[in-house]
Amino acid sequence: MRVAYFTHYAHLFGANRALLELMIGLRERHDVSPHVLLPGEGPFLEVLEAHQVPYSVVPFGMWMQKLRYMGGIHHRLRQVFREERAARARLKELEEGVPALAAICRELRIDLVHSNSIMMLSGLLVAQQVKLPHVWHVRELFREHYGLTPDGGERRFRRAIRSSDAVIAISDAVATSLRTAMGSDAFKLHRIHDAPFRAQELIHWRDRAERHQRRDGTFRFIQVGLFHPSKGQLLSLEAFAEVYQQFPDTRLVFVGDGQMDAVKDRIRELGLQDVVELKGFVPDAMPLFLDADCVLNPSRFEAFGRTTVEAMAVGVPVIGHASGATPELIAPGIGGQVFSGGHHELAACMRHYLEHPDAARDAGRRGMQRVAELFTMEPMLDKVMEVYRSLHGQVCKDGGVT
Repeated sequence: MRVAYFTHYAHLFGANRALLELMIGLRERHDVSPHVLLPGEGPFLEVLEAHQVPYSVVPFGMWMQKLRYMGGIHHRLRQVFREERAARARLKELEEGVPALAAICRELRIDLVHSNSIMMLSGLLVAQQVKLPHVWHVRELFREHYGLTPDGGERRFRRAIRSSDAVIAISDAVATSLRTAMGSDAFKLHRIHDAPFRAQELIHWRDRAERHQRRDGTFRFIQVGLFHPSKGQLLSLEAFAEVYQQFPDTRLVFVGDGQMDAVKDRIRELGLQDVVELKGFVPDAMPLFLDADCVLNPSRFEAFGRTTVEAMAVGVPVIGHASGATPELIAPGIGGQVFSGGHHELAACMRHYLEHPDAARDAGRRGMQRVAELFTMEPMLDKVMEVYRSLHGQVCKDGGVT
């Protein structure tokens, strides 16, 4: 089967890492031939070339924006009308870009279109023009986590999501957020957890974790991910500052890039430059998890939590916020702890592991087993392929469209 995969950026963040694993896995396990369509250039292209995945760079935009209305009622009304005009212009531009994308799909004799994010509409529009089945892989809680609004509003969003032939949600939290919008078309909705590791890879990381000698004397907390207000780096920093007063043999490591200025400024204000490390972007955080004693994921309304699963795979407990999909990953005493509220609650969880290191190690060991049971790649690949095959009435065996 020849599948066109639409992705909304060319960076090596979580969505594209998951897409790469999906494509490579489906190619090896189910003979799927992938072709990636993306709107610009970036480091993801080098990775695609290294894995011999063909791609086409064709500019197309997103259909979701963060709206900010300020001022009095009259100012806000003008902003609303101005934004509605801008939204119509963006949608018109998306529609005008469809023929070029559709021509690529026709030339490649694509059988199915797979959109890797709810943030873009182009994949659905192309599939409708070429009369191909469309799968929408929803990896975001776009309202709750990012505060985004689709161009055209809720009515346009409902119409779009219902017109997709299948929708894959990467967690129960995402599925719940979509179910109301899909209404009577919710039968098209499939919850398939992301799974970063093949079964054999999990054995490799378990063995490395068992052999690895952690540093003595210093307890290391680590947070990995894009620096963004929604990811909670400032929350982690405030909690660490509280914990550090009682436990000076602790360190905090941030991994990632993005909107870092506020965090850097706060580190200086708190005088923590010597005990808080900013490592920047790291393509593979797994070796860093091996050197950590606990991972922090205070991000609210995470759609899944890839770094949580990665940490659990090497037996490192995770403290995550009790929202979004995080409670689906971390069970009580299995994989870590969840907290509600602000930095005081997070600090209390951090102190618990500092005061009870055996509890931290036990949660890590049990989390490792949970990943092996629930988040291995092979079942995930088979479930996605079942979705593809469920659309077989629209795809002929020779690649033509019925």
